[in-house]
Amino acid sequence: MIMLDETKVDRTLQTIPGGKALDDMLNRYGKKHMIESVTPAYQPIVRDETMELNPVWAVELVDGTFEILE
Repeated sequence: MIMLDETKVDRTLQTIPGGKALDDMLNRYGKKHMIESVTPAYQPIVRDETMELNPVWAVELVDGTFEILE
């Protein structure tokens, strides 16, 4: 478990690409036929003293697992 010090939180607005960029990511995805849904998500990057939450697109597959689109 990571305990955050809320006095040191940086809330910078970030966006994820949509439209053609998202369509291109889906077309490159090798298991496209197994996609149940596509949803925005956060990918945590944990470092020694910090944690960053990067917005990404995630796909839910028909078996209930989730993967991040790249």
